[in-house]
Amino acid sequence: YVVGYTSSVVGGRQFWLGKFNPDLTMVSSVTTNIPSLGSSDADISFDDINQNLFITGATLVAANEHILVAKFSNTLAFQSSTTFFNGFNANRGDAVAANTVNAVYVVGSVAPAPATSNDIWIGKFD
Repeated sequence: YVVGYTSSVVGGRQFWLGKFNPDLTMVSSVTTNIPSLGSSDADISFDDINQNLFITGATLVAANEHILVAKFSNTLAFQSSTTFFNGFNANRGDAVAANTVNAVYVVGSVAPAPATSNDIWIGKFD
C-alpha cells in the first residue's frame, strides 16, 4: 500500500491510495475527496490483524492546516477520519502506526504560536 496525493484543476490536491501485489503490479487505487496540502509527508500503516489501513498527513479545513488521521479498509474503501487542530496554522501528521489492540498512534508537528517553530506532537486514537 502507498499513499500520496494527486492534483486536478477542479478538485485541487487530494490524498491518493494505491494497492500493489508483491511483484509491484497495481491492484487498485482510489483518489479520496480529502484535501491534501500536497507535501511528501503523508504516511500509511497497515493493520495485519484487522485488515485496515490508516493514513496521516496534513489537510485543509476552512483554510487551516489540520493533522489528518483516516481509516480505510484493505479494499481502499473509506471508513472514518478525524482531524486535530491546535489553533495555529502549521499542523501536520508525519507517521502513523497501528497495533494489534485497535490503537492508532500518530506523530506529527504543531506550531505552539504564530510564526514559531513547530513542536513534536504524539497522539493515540482508540
